[in-house]
Amino acid sequence: MFNNAISSTTLTSEIADRLFSNIVGSDMLDNSFLATLRSLLHKRLPRDKTFKMSCRKIDMQLHALTRSTVSRYLQNWFAPGSLQDISGADYNIVIVYATHPEVGQKLLEIIRALVGVGKRQLNNYNVQEDLEPV
Repeated sequence: MFNNAISSTTLTSEIADRLFSNIVGSDMLDNSFLATLRSLLHKRLPRDKTFKMSCRKIDMQLHALTRSTVSRYLQNWFAPGSLQDISGADYNIVIVYATHPEVGQKLLEIIRALVGVGKRQLNNYNVQEDLEPV
């Protein structure tokens, strides 16, 4: 009777895709996210600026996840894919989700433990001095 995702809305129809060509989404699990963004941003985002929201799936088993492989996994798989996802847009949101809830929880624990441990920079990113942690 009920679905766990909204796949079709007025603001994500084929016509809406043409009307909101500067506010797009890719690999969306639930189109309500994109519909909400379009309703909020259509008067605020200049027509010459683009906004893209994309989803990235982490499909791994908990036993494959260790502290040493998370960094390699994120750097070799997630970062390059995300850079492709955000190419060509002025503003981006990348939603990361795990297919196994326990993996998502473990990733959050590892990321929280690694925050602030050493200085890390990915290639193709510029440090913004006013945004650095204190």
